[in-house]
Amino acid sequence: MKPVGGMTGKLLISLVLLSYGAARAQEDPAGNLEVLLQRARAELASLEEQIGREEDRLGRIESELVDLRRQAAIMSTAESAFRLGEELYLAGSIVWARDAFQSVINNFPGSEYHTESFFRLELINFELQEFDAALVHFDSLRVRSPGFQHMDLAVIAAALSHHNLGRFAESRNLLSRIGPQSEYAPLAQYLTAVAFVEEGRLSEARTELEAIRDRSGSRGSGANLGDRAVIALAQIYVEEGDLERAHDMYDKVSPYSPYYDVGMLGKVWVYMRQQEYQEAYNLAQRVLGEVPGSELRSEFELAMANCALGAEDLDIAIARYERLLNTHRRTDTFGILGEGTAGGSQYQSERERLERIRAGLAELKQEAFSNGAFNVVAMIEEEEAALRAMFVNISAMEASQSLPPGDVDPRAMSIELNRLITDSRVATDALALSIEETAGVAEVSGTEDERHQLQSLMGEVQRIRLSLLDLASKFEGGVAQEHDWIQETQYGIAIAYYMERELKRDSLAYLGSIYQTRIQAAYASGDSVTAAVLIAQRQRETSALQGRIDASAAHCASLFEEYIANFPESRFSSDVLVRLAQLYYDLDNAAYLDRIATATPESGYVLEDYSRSVALYERVLTMYPGSDVEDVALYSMGYCLDRMGDPRGAVSSYRRLLREHPNSSLAPETCIRTGDFYFDSFDFDSAQVYYAKLLDYPGADPDLFQLGIYKLGWNHYLRSEYLRSAAVFAYLIQDGQLMDSLGVTRRGGAMIDESMEYMAHDFMEQTQRAPVPLATRFLDYFGRDSVSFAVLNFMGDQYMASGYWNEAIDCYQALLQRFPGYREAPYFQAGIATCYDGLGNPALATQAREKLVEDYSPGGAWASGLGDAIAVAAVDSLRASSLEKAIAYYHGQAVASAGNPAQQRRDYEALSDRIESYLAGYPASRQNYDFRFLLGDAYYALGRFEIAGDTYLALARDSSSLQRRQDATINACGSYFSSYADESGIDSAVVRQKQIDATTYYLSQFPSGEYVDQFLYAAAANSYNAKDYPTARTVYLTLYENYPNSGYLARSARFIAAAYEAEEMFSQAEQWYERASEAAARTGEDLGEDVTLLAATAAYKDAAALAESEDIESLVQAARRFEESARAHPGSAVAPTALYDAGETYARAGAIHDAIRVFDEIARDYPQSELAPQGLLRSAYLAREAGMLLEAAGIYRRAAQTYPGARDMESAMYSAAISYEDAGRMDMAVQVYDEMIQAGGVGPSVMTLVYGKYGEYKYQSGDYATARQMFTSSIQVYDQYREGDAYYPAMSAFYLGEMTCREYDAVQTTVETAGAKTQLMQATESWYAKALNYFTDVWFMASCVRAGELYEDYANEIGYMAPPDGLDETGIQAFYDQLMPVMETYIQKALQVYQTAVQKAVSTGIDNEWVTRAADHLELLAPGTAGALGLPGYAPLPQPETTPPQGSTDAPEPDGTGESGSQPLTCSELPPVLLAGVH
Repeated sequence: MKPVGGMTGKLLISLVLLSYGAARAQEDPAGNLEVLLQRARAELASLEEQIGREEDRLGRIESELVDLRRQAAIMSTAESAFRLGEELYLAGSIVWARDAFQSVINNFPGSEYHTESFFRLELINFELQEFDAALVHFDSLRVRSPGFQHMDLAVIAAALSHHNLGRFAESRNLLSRIGPQSEYAPLAQYLTAVAFVEEGRLSEARTELEAIRDRSGSRGSGANLGDRAVIALAQIYVEEGDLERAHDMYDKVSPYSPYYDVGMLGKVWVYMRQQEYQEAYNLAQRVLGEVPGSELRSEFELAMANCALGAEDLDIAIARYERLLNTHRRTDTFGILGEGTAGGSQYQSERERLERIRAGLAELKQEAFSNGAFNVVAMIEEEEAALRAMFVNISAMEASQSLPPGDVDPRAMSIELNRLITDSRVATDALALSIEETAGVAEVSGTEDERHQLQSLMGEVQRIRLSLLDLASKFEGGVAQEHDWIQETQYGIAIAYYMERELKRDSLAYLGSIYQTRIQAAYASGDSVTAAVLIAQRQRETSALQGRIDASAAHCASLFEEYIANFPESRFSSDVLVRLAQLYYDLDNAAYLDRIATATPESGYVLEDYSRSVALYERVLTMYPGSDVEDVALYSMGYCLDRMGDPRGAVSSYRRLLREHPNSSLAPETCIRTGDFYFDSFDFDSAQVYYAKLLDYPGADPDLFQLGIYKLGWNHYLRSEYLRSAAVFAYLIQDGQLMDSLGVTRRGGAMIDESMEYMAHDFMEQTQRAPVPLATRFLDYFGRDSVSFAVLNFMGDQYMASGYWNEAIDCYQALLQRFPGYREAPYFQAGIATCYDGLGNPALATQAREKLVEDYSPGGAWASGLGDAIAVAAVDSLRASSLEKAIAYYHGQAVASAGNPAQQRRDYEALSDRIESYLAGYPASRQNYDFRFLLGDAYYALGRFEIAGDTYLALARDSSSLQRRQDATINACGSYFSSYADESGIDSAVVRQKQIDATTYYLSQFPSGEYVDQFLYAAAANSYNAKDYPTARTVYLTLYENYPNSGYLARSARFIAAAYEAEEMFSQAEQWYERASEAAARTGEDLGEDVTLLAATAAYKDAAALAESEDIESLVQAARRFEESARAHPGSAVAPTALYDAGETYARAGAIHDAIRVFDEIARDYPQSELAPQGLLRSAYLAREAGMLLEAAGIYRRAAQTYPGARDMESAMYSAAISYEDAGRMDMAVQVYDEMIQAGGVGPSVMTLVYGKYGEYKYQSGDYATARQMFTSSIQVYDQYREGDAYYPAMSAFYLGEMTCREYDAVQTTVETAGAKTQLMQATESWYAKALNYFTDVWFMASCVRAGELYEDYANEIGYMAPPDGLDETGIQAFYDQLMPVMETYIQKALQVYQTAVQKAVSTGIDNEWVTRAADHLELLAPGTAGALGLPGYAPLPQPETTPPQGSTDAPEPDGTGESGSQPLTCSELPPVLLAGVH
């Protein structure tokens, strides 16, 4: 028989609904429980005392017990039976009450109590949760008395029975029978809404609840039910995601309602769903102030802590969680069960009382047995069993109270207390039955006093029963049960610390980026000192912050570990395990990096170990299948396994994720990682499957999605599926442009540009059709001008750089046809001209250039349409250059056609036309003098002497060069003389005047005076102007020697010097210039120029004249003369130039040591001259060319250190290193490389090379640790910037593979070492795959060959390893049978990689020793394959003619499942005897 107090949650709800007008008392649970227990103890003590007093009386009347039970079972009248049933029901004996009502139905079918008994039986069976029986009695009641006065209440009970049985439709059908005027109508409507909710029919539920809300009043029970309806409506809106309407509903709960705090708690959680954490926090705080005694106080406080966590106010969140946790533990309801020694004495008292009851029952049983009352004996034995159970409970509770507070398990205490209450209620009910039966006997044969005492005893027992019933209901209702607050609070604390750590990690990244920006700015400004200081500061600050992050990781891990220990099966367990695994990963990764940092060459290969994380991920997958974090666990486990050197285990986890969680947000990245695994294993077929799967996730992260598509295109390219590759790259470009149009931020801009380049490679390398027509057709169909432009432009440039001139012309013409108005159009036309030059057709090249000049003039249609003055100006420079080349062409043609006067005349006419156009368009050109001079030559050759003289004379007047002016004037005079003598149709007077003007200009420099010295000076000037220099010098010398006080003294000396200089007598000119300077100092004459400079210039010209000779002795003399001129005029502007020319002249004469000496003198004596750094560089260059490599290296280093910012100085340190290398001093070269690395500031392309060469030297010298570091740095720099040649990063990856291969070779293959051997093979394989990705000819082929050789060696090592000891012949044969598939698999992989190398060599034309090695290996494994693939020098084997069998089909497409012969071997495929070694 189930006690009344054992009702389930649903029955409690129904009873509350039956009395929905009652308000809830807001009391402290801990205080209520203490009062109840004290009351229970007092009443039990009183009960036991009374039982002791009545034991004697019970013995006297026990013989009447059997008659009493028989009379109770068979009533004399229906009324007495019915009344007995009601009394028993009210006394709590509902099972006996049911028997009494059943006796009315069975024995008095015609009585007036018959119908009432059906109703009572329905309610009793409902209360006992026997719902089917309740419905049977309801049906009987409805059939026998459809107009029963309490029928609506009976319907309510029947509907609730159907509801509890899950028959929601039947429940609603019954409730619909209650009329709107019934007092139970609101309750029926509410229950109808509850049924709709259970059925998931939220719309109908909402309709019913809204009706209740609208009908409810503002006071009384109706208002309370209305508030419950409002709260239920709000919860429905929350489930539907309509949070705003949920807000409105919660606001309608009356602040005076007993459900006000319930509604406001719901509103707090709605705010939190909307991430409005401040509003939620404020509301919770306000409600706690309005309802300080709310039973939901802890819920509100927990919500406030969660709000702080959501707002990332982590300090407040942690403080609130810890305060809530501490408060909850201090007020734990189980603390009231015993405090100090007082509790122990109370338990002792309880045991003594129970012992007295037990003794009394024993005496009563003995008397009943002696009297033959065996039914009484059985009842007493049941009571004794209950007493024994109570003894056990009290002992257990006393033992638990004696434990220290820290050892008490609240959960176990809760269970124990519930059990104790239940057992106490059972024992009390049994005791009450005994008293009731005894009272029945006393009613017949006992005295009035005895009956009164028994009635009083019955009342005491009844009060205890009610107290226990109330206590049980409180525990079952959650008032005294342990709440989820502890685990939720501990979870919140751990998450808060976890988030705090994530913020620190974000801060670390931000701090690093800030410093990186400042360091780059310092280097850009040339401030390497500041950069070094910033680097040191960054190291200190980031190291300190990283230390705090690592400590935080350990603390967070301890919190999660504590949570898992305390709550191993909570709803947060899977999430906590995943986060803990991630923390373990971070901690173990930091430990791994520490091991790497302290590793030595003797340490060997340092392995990564994330087994702790893997174990937790496996625990999540095993214990929580289908959890929300299962995909995270699979992905993270795969990542850890990959880092631990188990890529096959990783890919197994990845594939499971894709299989079981295809809609996971991690699926796109998982596709890429799975594809990368197969790609790095050279299994391009399977790689394609997984890269292609990314197309199923168009909503993935743009960078991730585009990376996958990019790799898919690259995979097609390596499989020589060029057109598919082009299509995939086109799709990637289309997607990227769509992202750009939508304003989506991406990091893959460079990837889009590379895609266009690879698309161009696809068209260029495919052999099915002509590349350019195929490309233009595809691109025209694709319909994106930017792509067409980029691809065709790249193809044209590549073809031109490779010498495929016709293809380049096709590309440029296609570009001009499609994009005639682009700013690059002139350059395409220039490219066409260059290609014709490459084809050896200068005539067509000149035509192309003249078309460029014509079509792209500043005033033409192209310039007007472009509207960009800067671009037009740049192209105008290109036009000038094209005209210059055309002029050079026609000049060469004119010279070449000297034997054909007619052709030569045509060539000179064309030449003069082009020069006239050039000079008209570019009058300020640096070629002005040369072209004007050449134009004069052309006019002269055409016989147009007068205009030739005009051209020369104008050129002489415009020229700033004395020599050029002299040459032009001489040519002008000569032209005029020829015109006067030979040209017909001229005006002789005009020509004569032009002759005089030309001669006067050339000879006459000074006006005449009115004194003798002036006359002498004028006479000398006339002679000078007539080019009678000896006469002029004689007259000037007379003036100089005879009139020392003349105002023309200095000028006379100067013109004597000029006369000498005019006749290129520079030594004498220098002497007279010096005399002119001395005279000017005496007379105060202003010569209008720096005569000292002129003297220096004369000396310089003297040396220059000597330097024009090609005779070695003359060159040495000229160089010495340059030196003398510099030393004679120190500090002059010409001095450093003279020294520089001296160095160059010594170099021409082969006097390298003198050249180096003079160049060094410039740096020493004129360090501020712009020629000083150039002189050092020339000195170093000459030393290097002369084989003086060590001296050259030293000069390069000195130049770089002395003039770090000078032009061309960036390459000086590198040149120094190369010189040391060529001199065989690699140690010094490495020292320079080390200096370059330490100093920084060098461009990424140079640093990539420096790291690579440094690593190569260390590798060759056996310093593998340093070599590994340098090779890794070379790869990192290149991968980050993608600048410079990929040769050295490819070489670095290859040598890293070679070093790892050495470790692989060092492991002797046994059953025990097979796992380590496999890991090292995979590590080696990954480096070769890295080298392959750079696609440099030699390292691509080398990596393929070495990967194939690795596979062959691994196959042989595994296939022929020694079997385990203790095997017989059969076991040995079985062992090798297991190894054979492994061996065959890797032989097949080797065959595939050799085949890939040969295919790529054929398609790209690569020819080196590695190609030969690949082909030789391929021929050994599959004879005739190299020739079949088209490799020159190898013949394919003849193929026999075969007829395919009927029904044969093509080979299936690879599906990525690893079923083809070229698939990678997984651990599961290894023989069982090897599995332990692998794992």
